[in-house]
Amino acid sequence: MVQAPLPILSPRWLELVKTILAQDPASVLPKTYTREQLAGWSLQRKLLAESFSRNTSSVIEIPFSGGARTSLVLERQLSRGTVFLNTTDLYAEPIIDFHTHENPVDRAILVDSYRFYRKFMQAPANLALGPVEVAPGPALQTDEELWQYAATGGGVSSGHLCCTSAMGAKSLGGVLNWDMQVYGVDGLSVGDNSAAPLIVAAHTCATVYAISEKVRISFCVVRRRVDDCLNFA
Repeated sequence: MVQAPLPILSPRWLELVKTILAQDPASVLPKTYTREQLAGWSLQRKLLAESFSRNTSSVIEIPFSGGARTSLVLERQLSRGTVFLNTTDLYAEPIIDFHTHENPVDRAILVDSYRFYRKFMQAPANLALGPVEVAPGPALQTDEELWQYAATGGGVSSGHLCCTSAMGAKSLGGVLNWDMQVYGVDGLSVGDNSAAPLIVAAHTCATVYAISEKVRISFCVVRRRVDDCLNFA
């Protein structure tokens, strides 16, 4: 697996960071977002802009599974989606809109990622394997061509769904408190990947284990059964 930070990935990384910090949250987020959610994204934007400026935080992942193909995964998205209940059928699946790539910075990073990926595959060690670009295809060169391919040929997820019940201050749009309990609902905690405020720039399995362990300990502490928790097998 290969991961790349923005300063290595994109020659315009500083311009992109400045664009992020200058964005009006209300103009790049779903219209249904509350004042608290806008405030929470503004804080996330600051943290992401800081991480985008470092060589120690990746923004894309190129996984190698041992098969004949590789893929390109955008890890640090600025776009945000929505999840609503179906008001005509409460037992139906929730209505999910990923709002994929609606933030223009996501689009620019993805376009630059394609170009980085091409250079990476032209490295001597990779050329020895005889790589052939299948998608987006060598005929696509301009920003618009590459973006149009991403908009029509890419997927909305790589299996790392997260953040729909984010832990954080209620004033910042958080759903869970620091003990992983849902605000305003007695006796309900969340212990899966939906609790993460931001997706991790890695596979999420270990993170989910850590979140679940925190919920288990918090559950026991509330009930004053710490010894039972610590001896749990």
